[in-house]
Order: sequence, then structure tokens, then C-alpha cells
Amino acid sequence: IINIHKFDSELNQISELLNNCPSIPKFVRFAAEFNVWGDIPTPKEFIDAFRYVHDYFERTNPDVAIVWSPVPVSSWGLNINEYYPGDKYVDWVGLSLYAKKYFQGDPTIQNDYTDVVYKTGIACDPILTIKDFVETYGNRKKIHSKSNA
Repeated sequence: IINIHKFDSELNQISELLNNCPSIPKFVRFAAEFNVWGDIPTPKEFIDAFRYVHDYFERTNPDVAIVWSPVPVSSWGLNINEYYPGDKYVDWVGLSLYAKKYFQGDPTIQNDYTDVVYKTGIACDPILTIKDFVETYGNRKKIHSKSNA
């Protein structure tokens, strides 16, 4: 993500593709689910890259909405709010919500750790899972949630 500026030709290809669809709403969901990647960037690295992509599309495709989209479940000690690029750079906030009663959909996997960390089992409550997120961003940005329930 720290090398996003080296991908201008790919951004240009996406931009051209989006320009070929003038009559439909367009969203760019850049760096989605960043907070569960194997190699999580620092907040500054993420924000710099996100703002770069936002500015790129603002110049080339001003009708495109840019979406900031974490997962509500992260690594211990990671605060997704520290990764928010700022209201000027985010048109929509998105949230990937994998609300399942059983961890990975398997009823034979039952332990307190997965129930707590992944909000499965008795902790499976999609409304509670997104409550803080909606309270933090809902009065500032449009919210879209992709659910895999």
C-alpha cells in the first residue's frame, strides 16, 4: 500500500473503465478490509495511500464515490478509527459483516475465543457489532454493509 503511487497505470485503467459507464453510480472500495490483512499498514501509510487514490479519482472521475471499508473485527489493539482518512476523503463508509452463529459456518467449532473475537456463538449479534461504527460515522457519511450472514 505504501507504493500505491507506482500503480498509476492500473488506476488509469480503472478510471477509463468507469468513464465508459456514465449513467450508473460508481463506487471505488479501496483497500477494503485493511484491518485483517496479513501485513497491516500503519495508520499513516494507509491514510496516505487512501488519500492518494481519492485525489486521483477526484481528478479523473469526479462522479465516483470513494468507500472506506473495514471489518468490525480486527487484531487486538488495532483501532480502526485511527485509519479513517477524514471526511474530505471518504464519500461512503462500508462494513464487511460476517455475522454467523458458528465460526466459519461449522457448528462443531465451539470455543470461547472464537465466540468473543469473531462474534460468533452467543456473541453473534450483528446489530451490536455495527452499533459503534454507525454511531461514529452514521451522522457524517452514508453507510453500506455487506453481510455474509
